Amino acid sequence: MQWTVASEPNAGTAAIPIFGNAEDTSITLTAVGRYVLKLEAFDGEYTSSDTITIDVYNDSCEAARSLPNYQPLVGDLNRDCQVDGVDFALLAEDWLKDNSLAE
Repeated sequence: MQWTVASEPNAGTAAIPIFGNAEDTSITLTAVGRYVLKLEAFDGEYTSSDTITIDVYNDSCEAARSLPNYQPLVGDLNRDCQVDGVDFALLAEDWLKDNSLAE
């Protein structure tokens, strides 16, 4: 078995340890972005390969927003994945304003 880095956001930053020829290995990802890792296996007769994609985000909120079925919390006006005093302040700032067309 052999693991390799097929693509990464900053060339040369992903590091698969010297024992990257094990079925289970580890990797250090130091930059935000998309990584594609390739595993190639040879059983003595046949060779096969597959890839895995790993997306690294700045924080857990950014990762949550990337999910296909993500629904923001009601009241999360600044889209930071939590309803807190900042959202309340945003709501209070415009509490009684009216932006309808004047007659």
